[in-house]
Amino acid sequence: MILIPQVIDGTVNPEGWDDDYENIPHRYEELLKDLNEAREIVVDGIRGLDEKGLEAELELWGRKMVKKNLLFHLLREIVHHSGQIAMLKGMYKRSTA
Repeated sequence: MILIPQVIDGTVNPEGWDDDYENIPHRYEELLKDLNEAREIVVDGIRGLDEKGLEAELELWGRKMVKKNLLFHLLREIVHHSGQIAMLKGMYKRSTA
């Protein structure tokens, strides 16, 4: 989810997040807090975009992309992986019942 704020406004990391966040051990409570904060950043950032902002081009991965297309792709990835996680949780729950 961290890439979405970068796409919206060029923010590298939300305030207070380390550049090597993924390499630092975090307690469950910290991760949950950060996930909720990230969700707010993403939702507020997308709500703040107007048509001009959505149509803006940016360079990423060596090519120019329209911001709204990239955001759609990133959000689709979140939904896709959320479904995978839900499936794995269900499989685990059934296997331990």
